[in-house]
This record gives sequence, C-alpha cells and structure tokens, in this order.
Amino acid sequence: MKKIVFLFIFIFLLTGCSSPGKKSPGPVADKSVKAGSSSSELEDESMDALEAEDTAIVISLDSEEKQIVLQNSSGSKRYELTYDGRTEFFDSFGEAIAGFQVNSGDIVNVRMSVHSGYLKSLQISPDVFTLRNVSHYTFDVNKRMLSVGKDNYRLSERTLLLFSGEPGEIKDICPGDILTIRGIDRTVLTCTLEKGHGFLKLMGEDRFAGGWLEIGDTIIRISKDMLLTVPQGDYDMRITYKGRGGVKNVSIERDKETLVDISDLKDELLLTGKVTFNVKPADARLFINGEETVKMLPVELEYGVYAVTVKSDDYDPYSAYISVGKPEAEIDIDLTQGEEEEEEEETSSSARVIDYSQPSEVARKDSSSSASMMAPLPPAGVDTTRPSSSSATSSSAEDEEEDDEDEEEEGSEVEPDETNLLFIDDPDDVEVYYDGSYIGISPLNIKKEPGTHVITLRKDGFATKSYTITLSDEDKDESYEFRDLVPIE
Repeated sequence: MKKIVFLFIFIFLLTGCSSPGKKSPGPVADKSVKAGSSSSELEDESMDALEAEDTAIVISLDSEEKQIVLQNSSGSKRYELTYDGRTEFFDSFGEAIAGFQVNSGDIVNVRMSVHSGYLKSLQISPDVFTLRNVSHYTFDVNKRMLSVGKDNYRLSERTLLLFSGEPGEIKDICPGDILTIRGIDRTVLTCTLEKGHGFLKLMGEDRFAGGWLEIGDTIIRISKDMLLTVPQGDYDMRITYKGRGGVKNVSIERDKETLVDISDLKDELLLTGKVTFNVKPADARLFINGEETVKMLPVELEYGVYAVTVKSDDYDPYSAYISVGKPEAEIDIDLTQGEEEEEEEETSSSARVIDYSQPSEVARKDSSSSASMMAPLPPAGVDTTRPSSSSATSSSAEDEEEDDEDEEEEGSEVEPDETNLLFIDDPDDVEVYYDGSYIGISPLNIKKEPGTHVITLRKDGFATKSYTITLSDEDKDESYEFRDLVPIE
C-alpha cells in the first residue's frame, strides 16, 4: 500500500510541475495543456508563461528584424526583445497601434516572457508628458534644469539624450537643434534629437572679408577660413559687402559639410530699401552703425546688415542688427524702463545658463509683425561686430597696449597680463573653430570669453563635429577634452 501511495505522489509531482528549480518573477499565465502536445512544446509553453513587467525607454526598434532595444527607466540596464504578429502595441490611451509607430525615446510599459526574451505587449505610458519638436529651450547644467518657455523641468542623473538611437550629451546639442522631450512628474527622462545640424564652409570669401553673411537665424561677419554650424535645412544665404553681394541657395545636410563658392557674387550690385523706424518714447535717439539718424523719415539703406541702437534718458538702451532685404519695411522699437531690465539682467547673469533658444525670438521682442526685417541677434557669446574670435583677441590686445602706454606715461607700474585661457586639449591634430572662426590646430589655447560658444573640430577624412560649451566668469582657466573624430567610411 505504501509503495502505491509513493508512486502516486511521484507521478503527480512529475506531471504537475514545470522546470524544477525555476521560479516565476511575475504572474503565471494560462497553464492549460493542449491535447496531443509534445514534451518540448509543453516545456516551451511553460517557459513562455513566466512573465515580467517593466517601465522602460525605447532605444531603437527594428521593424524588419522584429527586435526592440529597451533600457530600464529607473536604471541603466539595457536589454533586447523580439516580437511578432502576436505582440500587442497600444498608445497612451490604450488604443491599438502598429509596432512601427513606436519611436526612439518613447517611455513604455512592457510585458515580456522572461526566458525566451519575447515581447508580449507594449503600451506607451499614460503618465508621460511629451513636448514635440521643441526649438526654444534652455539647459542650465549647474542647476540640472531644462526650461521650455516659462516651464521648468528637472534633469536627473539618468536623463537620456538620444541621437539616432545612440546616447549623447548636452554639449552635443547645438543652437537650432530640434528636440522631442519626454518625462514623468516634470522630470525629463529622454531628449531625442529630431532635427540636427550640418556645417557650412565658404570658398572665395577673401573678397568679402569684413562683410556680412546671413543664413537662417545666424548673422556673422565674414572672415577667412570660416566653418559655421547651421541647422539642417534649405536656405537663401545672403552675402553683403560695401553695397555688393547677392543670394545663394544652400542646402545643409545633417552632420555633413556643405562647401559654397561665393566668388561669383562680387560683381552683383545690391538694391536699396526704405526702412521706417517707429520708436518709443518720442524723445529717443536713433543710431545706425554708430551715426545718429533722423527717425522721423524713412531711411534709405543698401541691402545688407546694420547695427541699430536706440537711447533715451531713464530707459535702457536697445541694440540689435537689422537686415535690409526688401524695398520697404517698418520696425517698431519700444524701450523698457531701466529698473525692470536691470533686475532681469542680474537674474540671467547670475545663473550661468547654456542658452539654446533661437536668437530670432530675442530680436522680435520689441518689434511688430513687420519685424521680419529685424535680423536675429547673434547666438549667446558671439559678438558679430568683430570679424572673428582671433581678431577680437588681437583687438583686445591693442587696447591693452594703449592702456599700458598711458600708464607708462603717468609713471605707474605695468601689471602683468593675467588673462584667463581656454584650453582645447583633445583630440590632437585637428582644426579648431571657435564660433565659426578658425583658431588653429589642437592642442591650443585662446583667451577665455565667458558665455556660450560653439567649438567645431575638423580633419580631412573624418566626420566634422560641433560641441556647445559654457565658460564661467570665474577667474580661472578652463580646459576641454572631446571625443576622437570618427573616420568617414
């Protein structure tokens, strides 16, 4: 009798348990056994029944190979799953979608088979906020904060920046890049690059040195050996110099250099336009390129770029660049009271912010709808009144020499130059461009200018790369090391 009972228990254990020694990490699905199933089929069904759930970030999805790469949202663990026609995909509202509608950077809730690595279901998390195609944003690295308009969001240690499915850093983002931002509870989890930037290099620019180049939201003086970082897209690039110049159609591709010959523009005669300035308060004085101008009448100007300043007692001065490019235009300028503006300036200057907001918004702040004539202000940290950073350094040096001469005449001692420096250490033996101007071959150093700057690295046979950096106003040198350039295949 005992032998019969033991045999019955043994048979029960053998037929009623799956894979001895393995425990399910999640709920167990349907355990029913189909009639006629083989032992291998029974084992596969039992393995697939072991499920787990996770909230994860989509790194990439290959709809042809039916594979998806995910990263745990609360850690850095990355894993790959397969899927097929049985896998269920849902949007944040629970409506069915196709797998190809899932994007890199999406934050999703997934249900998977643990042992087989099979994706059973995926839903875009309903708890996620999504900001699509954002072009006006500000990163504050020190405070770990991202501002979009008037809204602030936290950057965590695990905030993931994705560039075509590959991880990146904040310094990889350049002015004009367009992002999609996703997160939970005002904490940013992913920033995905939707539209990047390429590079513009001029040929035949010697005849226009000291003139102006306008492309998109960028206005900059032309200097020799320029390499500009420009958002990808199609543009009408304008060149102006002493009443001559013209327009070139330019297409900028992402992460690629575009070479444009402007030597054939030297004989084109530019037209003139009449600009009417509507300035408040009424007693304000208008200056164009440093010369006071009667603001009551339209001003006739050759097509090109002009520095405009408006001044009045008890008001903050207003400065901007205007781009004259059509027969007639009106520009409204409304000065602001000094105190309010000072407070704003103190607040912004104390927060050492990396500002990637498009300059055109700044230029339009005090302008009417006719402000299409209003040229964008230069990106933060770029002084377009100077031909290049190298010329700016020499200009500064000349000023210092004049000051030194004055001190020597007065009999005072000349203090040693204690200018802080910016060092570019790595990679070695590459061309370095500072805000579009060539400054030499790395490693090198230049005078440190506090603010936001774009560093571009170039070498024949390698992919050109740009980085955005912010230099502090602290009395100390700063050094940067960047990744090696990638060979062009």
